[in-house]
Amino acid sequence: MPGISKFEDPHESIDFFKARTNLSSSLTRGLLEYGKKLYNQGFYFINDKYLLGEDLMILNRSDGADSNFFVFIRKKSQNKVDVFFSNPYLNKNMSKGDQIFHNLLDDDQRVEEQVEEIFKITMTISKLKPTDQYWGAFHSHIGTINGERVWDDGTTNDRDWILQSMLWNHDFHALTSHNWTHNEERLGSMDQHCAAGNLIFIPAWENTTTISDRVKSPHILVLCKDIPTAMKAKYEFLSKKIIQNNPKEDKVTPILSGVPGPLSQHLEYLSALHKNDEAALFIAHPSSSNVGIDILDPSVMKEMGEMRAWDLLFNFADGIEQFNFKELFTGSPSGEFISKIKHMMVNEGYLYPPTHMVINWYVGEIAKKRGLFVLANQDDHYQPAIDSSILSDYSYGYNKIVLTKTVLDRFRKEKRKPRSDEIVYGLIHKKLRKEDEENSFSIEPVTFTEIGEYGIRLFKSRELSTWNSIRLWLKSEPNYYWNIAKLQFKYWFSNKKQKQEIRKEIVKAKAFNSKVEEGNRFLSIISNRFK
Repeated sequence: MPGISKFEDPHESIDFFKARTNLSSSLTRGLLEYGKKLYNQGFYFINDKYLLGEDLMILNRSDGADSNFFVFIRKKSQNKVDVFFSNPYLNKNMSKGDQIFHNLLDDDQRVEEQVEEIFKITMTISKLKPTDQYWGAFHSHIGTINGERVWDDGTTNDRDWILQSMLWNHDFHALTSHNWTHNEERLGSMDQHCAAGNLIFIPAWENTTTISDRVKSPHILVLCKDIPTAMKAKYEFLSKKIIQNNPKEDKVTPILSGVPGPLSQHLEYLSALHKNDEAALFIAHPSSSNVGIDILDPSVMKEMGEMRAWDLLFNFADGIEQFNFKELFTGSPSGEFISKIKHMMVNEGYLYPPTHMVINWYVGEIAKKRGLFVLANQDDHYQPAIDSSILSDYSYGYNKIVLTKTVLDRFRKEKRKPRSDEIVYGLIHKKLRKEDEENSFSIEPVTFTEIGEYGIRLFKSRELSTWNSIRLWLKSEPNYYWNIAKLQFKYWFSNKKQKQEIRKEIVKAKAFNSKVEEGNRFLSIISNRFK
């Protein structure tokens, strides 16, 4: 299992940084002094060459059970470096400039005084994040891993995906690619780079839960306890989207296509994972501006029926996605069932405009009353580089895990955070282990939003400027749709390497399932002999 990778002594990290950047001697001495001061407070430099690149150093305050707080150091020139970190404080009136603190260390000024001032600011801001709270995201997409295009509709590379998560002080992060869990090497790489900085990686997928149309059907987040479970699910279930009855027809379907129906096959398989504590389940975006992918969509309602849809919302999974930030700037849903929900809201005194965001919020309030967890997720497909002036949508909110003092103290004695399997167990049972006290694990959404006569919107300080909104659109949307088009036609014009890769996946899936069938036959023979 991968673990934390750190420089035991700040000298090692600074020497490695100087060798890469040719930094001036006085700045090098200043950074070493800054590093020593933070090491005395429990921080350490992360030792992961892929994440560090050519001009970056990263510190984290936690190498055990306490929550993460990350500090970044980037070279600006031979005589200047930027020491920066995000502000964890939840404050509606925070200025835009206070969301990320940039502290310039300049060779032309008195370096010792600058180091002391930056150290004080670092310690003050780091204390704003409680050490007993774990923050993170449960719905996220990606474009490339280790430089290779993967089967998902995200456009973010794995390095930016992890670095942005660190910049916003996450403790856990789930990768929920559409209807696929990638291969062991890629997931292992993600796990290794996350673990280097004490970030918990959760392998997962976003399941298109096919009713009849393999694209326009509700989405369910499936959070796997570990990588072997993700592989098992891919071979047992997800591979059915590419394996046909006739081997000559084995092919890759478009990324957004789910496993063929019927719906009962999906629900039975997901329920089995859930029953065995192998996966936690969450209903994604109950109301969505993308036609057909949400439970409350009129076409889905027509096929499922209101009673079955309501049952799926509140009696099937561990919770629902109360906030999906992709819906922030979208309109209002329609349909007969949506009208009923609007009436329910009015009857309870909620007179907000019934946008997708508001409908999801209200459905989440119902879920909480029924004892379910609710989430706040980005559903991100694009993340900018950490030195971009465009703020990541991770700045919009996060999911907060809180443990009781007894449970947290146990992890502190073990000098580690919970593993992904323990978090999944907690999402299912509201405690991390069987022997833990009831309700010793809780999770709640934290958002930088407000609700009112305009619906749900971001705090002013979190909104992008018009220019940055345009820049974000230009960087994300065209790439997203171009990526979808490439994935759609990828294997029609696939190269030899791509064809070999998918053949290997099919062979692995068939071999895995054959082995399971042989094992089941063997157990059946043994059990019959002892009857």
